[in-house]
Formats: sequence, C-alpha cells, structure tokens
Amino acid sequence: MTVKFYFNDMSPPSRSVMMVIRELGVPCEVKDVDMMTRQQKTPEFLRINPRGRVPALVDGDLQISESQAIACYLCNKFAKGAKTSLYPTGPGPREMVDMWLYRSVWINDLVEAYLNTHRILFDNETMNYDALHELKEGLHIFDKWLRNSLYLTGNNVTIADYFNAVAILHLDQSGRKVYNEFPRLKEWISRMRSISLFDEINQPGSDKLTKIIQDTLAKRTE
Repeated sequence: MTVKFYFNDMSPPSRSVMMVIRELGVPCEVKDVDMMTRQQKTPEFLRINPRGRVPALVDGDLQISESQAIACYLCNKFAKGAKTSLYPTGPGPREMVDMWLYRSVWINDLVEAYLNTHRILFDNETMNYDALHELKEGLHIFDKWLRNSLYLTGNNVTIADYFNAVAILHLDQSGRKVYNEFPRLKEWISRMRSISLFDEINQPGSDKLTKIIQDTLAKRTE
C-alpha cells in the first residue's frame, strides 16, 4: 500500500522524513502543503494533524504527525536487511538513537531561536542575535560528543544523524555557517552531505526559504 506524505520542502522536519522515505524506498504519494498560503491550517489538513504542522503521514487508517514518530514508524515497517541500521533494534543501540533523535528537537529550537524565521516573515522582526551564545553552547556539545565516533551513535549513520544534520544546516539561511567553528561538527556535516540523497533532498527547499527571508529583509531597507 502506498502511504501519503504531507510535506513542504522548506520545512526541515519534512526533509528529514523525506530522507528516510527515499533511503528505505517507501512507496509514497507526496502531498505538497503550501505553508505560505497556510494550507496546513485548513480543515482538511487539521483532520490529519490538529496542530496544523507538517509533516504528516497517512498509511491506510493510520494518521501520524510529529516527524520523529513518522520516521520511527517507517523504519519499523519498511527497513529490511542492512537498512535496519538506520533505526537499530535491541536495547542499547535503539535507545541511543532515540536519545539523539529527541535532542534534535532541542537543537532545532536553538537554531530557530537564532534564525527567528517566523517572526521575520510575519512580525517584522530580524534575526535574534541574543540567541547565538546559547546556540554555540549547544553546538559545542555536539562537537565534544563526536570526538569518539563518525556519527552521533557510533560509526553507522542513523535517523538521528538525519534529523540533527538537517536542523543544524538550517543555519545556512543566516549566511553564516556557525557550525564551521567546531571542527568535529564540521567534519560530521561534511560526511552527512556526502550521502547521495542529502543535498538533493535538502538544498532546494533550503535555498527557497533563504531567498524568501533575504527578499523579506531587503524590502524593509528599500
């Protein structure tokens, strides 16, 4: 059965799940949700996700929102053979992936607090430079953690790496690659971007959002 995936390429969580879908070869019908016209707040979409946020997934009678939950569900259902390493089974390895998967919410919040995307677009604000110090403290934790492994939970890439890398690379929107100030983190980002699907899935939406932000800020100086 083909799943329906409600997606917007400017949404980092949407792109993280899309990486899982593509890596696992999940049969999927992609439903593009136009966030700029607030399609995610329509009654039709709110019946799928009452929070009015992308992404969301429908598989038969099952409706799932929250990007991490969607990714875990897809791995549990569709990962076979070597692909099970994306979300390993068994006590210990899986809990480490879960830990870093949940931490991706934290790092995404730090990134968003700094970028201030929503308030730039809708509240006539600018980037929140006061949030930069706390963001750097968070990135330092990543850098220190990566001293003993290639990826966040060992030497195999997992969905936790997907979610955290996409969140951190969202910083490119600012025009300043803050993560490059942390050598191990910079190397990890480079390894993630060497994954064949990574830039293909992430770059178009990231570039689109960056242009919208830059155009919005430029209009205020005219």
